[in-house]
Amino acid sequence: MPSAKPKYKEQDRSRILLLRGLYRRDGLWGVRRGLSHQGSSGKRAKGGGGVSGVLKYFKQKKVATVQEEEFHRFRVMHNRLLQWRFVNPRAEAAMVGVKRVAEADVVSIYQALSTAMGVMNSIEATITKFISKQIETVLFLVTELRSTFEQEDEYMEELDMAIALVATLLAKEESVQVHLIQAAKESRRGQCH
Repeated sequence: MPSAKPKYKEQDRSRILLLRGLYRRDGLWGVRRGLSHQGSSGKRAKGGGGVSGVLKYFKQKKVATVQEEEFHRFRVMHNRLLQWRFVNPRAEAAMVGVKRVAEADVVSIYQALSTAMGVMNSIEATITKFISKQIETVLFLVTELRSTFEQEDEYMEELDMAIALVATLLAKEESVQVHLIQAAKESRRGQCH
C-alpha cells in the first residue's frame, strides 16, 4: 500500500514553514533534532538525569509560547495583507465609478455653462441694441431741454430788463400824475383869485 500523505491545509503548511523558520532562526532546530534523536535511540543526554529533562521540557514550553505568539502575529499580519488585497481592488472599482460620475457631471456643467454664456451674450446684444436706441432718444431730449433752458435764461434776462423798465415807467407816470395834479390845483387857485 502506498504511504498515505497527510493532507495539510494551507494554514497548516504556512504554520509549519513558519515554525521551521523560527527554529532555524532561533537556533532551536538543533535542539529539536537532538530531542528527536534522544527519543529514537533511547539514550539519555550526558550529565543530566531527570532534572535536565524537566528543565528542557520547561524550556521548550517557553519557546513554544514565544513561537505561538510569533505565529499569531504572523497570522494577524497575513490576514491584514489579505484584507488589503481585497479592499484595494474594491476601492479602485468604486473610484472608477465615482470618476465616471464626476466626469459626466463636469461635462454637463460645461455644457450648461456654455449655454448660459450664449444666452448672456444674446441678452447683452439685445440690451446694447435697445439701450443704444434709448440713449439716442435720451440724448436728443437732453439737447432739446438744454436749448430750452438756454432760451429760458435769455427770456429771464429780458424779463428782468422789462420789469426794471416798467418800474421806471411807473415811477415816471406817478411823477407825471403828481405834477398834473399840482398843476390842476394851481390853475384852480388862479381862477379862483
